[in-house]
Amino acid sequence: MTKTAANLQANHDWMEELARPEIQSALTNLIRLLPELERTFHSIEQITQFSKYISKDTATIKAFEQRFQLSKINEESFEALITILGKLPILLQIIELMEQITLFIKNVLADEQSLEQLKASLFELSLLNQRKEVKELIAAIQERKNSMDHSISIFTIMKWIKEPKIQNYLKYIQATLDVLQQKHDE
Repeated sequence: MTKTAANLQANHDWMEELARPEIQSALTNLIRLLPELERTFHSIEQITQFSKYISKDTATIKAFEQRFQLSKINEESFEALITILGKLPILLQIIELMEQITLFIKNVLADEQSLEQLKASLFELSLLNQRKEVKELIAAIQERKNSMDHSISIFTIMKWIKEPKIQNYLKYIQATLDVLQQKHDE
């Protein structure tokens, strides 16, 4: 086969390839994206030129190195920063809960009727009226705590949460926080 025949065959193969609909669709999409690709390449070129100028600017590099050396930033600092960033969602939840509790306490302290009810509730407790029993109860609790030689696991806490009395207290706290949030939103 001569060189011309080989070129004709190659052109024919290209024509067949270009006749396929998926190839035509891909080329059409590529042509539509050309302006965006040009802008991207232009931006990359500008960033590259900027980087070259910065790398040649010894005054800027020295100022950056001096500032970096004066700070206590090292690998351990970066690891700590990454750890903190990973814990931000949990920290946010804790802070929001603390904010709700603070708002609740602030609202109770600002409301005379709530304070009076709180005082009345405290005086109604028989434990507060009987100091000897309170001291005995505190001593028994302290002794029991000191005699516990095992740590409290998450499973133990989960068992506690299932207790009806704990559920009742948690519902009361949740209801209080919901009402306060609703009042705060109004």
